[in-house]
Amino acid sequence: MPTVQVREVIPRNINDTWNMICDFEKYPNLMEPVRNLRILDKKGNTLISEWEVNLKGSILKWTESDTKLPEKYRIEFTQMDGDLEQFNGYWQLSEMADTQTEVFLYTNFEIGIPMLRDMLDPVAKLAIEENSQTMLRAFGEQR
Repeated sequence: MPTVQVREVIPRNINDTWNMICDFEKYPNLMEPVRNLRILDKKGNTLISEWEVNLKGSILKWTESDTKLPEKYRIEFTQMDGDLEQFNGYWQLSEMADTQTEVFLYTNFEIGIPMLRDMLDPVAKLAIEENSQTMLRAFGEQR
């Protein structure tokens, strides 16, 4: 299963960075690839979110379960339904200094077309990596 790992150092303390990353509904206004994001349900630290993202000229849609682990500055997500066969991973924040936070985004995915896997996986991996990096950079650009 292909994985994507991206990191970005955000010039903001860990609590402010955490609050920004947890505010999913603002993502479409903060980052170009995210066309739409809607919270469908929320119970405690678990929520169900519906995503629509531009990906290399296509639109990728999915619904995921997100679990926030504030004591660990971590959000774990798993696709429940969507365009990919599998899509899951986590966001992990680490304090670098009083005014710097490293944000790490780890993603596993499976396209679900076995005959085309060798051809599509590298293209999809690059596209997801570029989108993920764009998303992380958008957090650092917010003032």
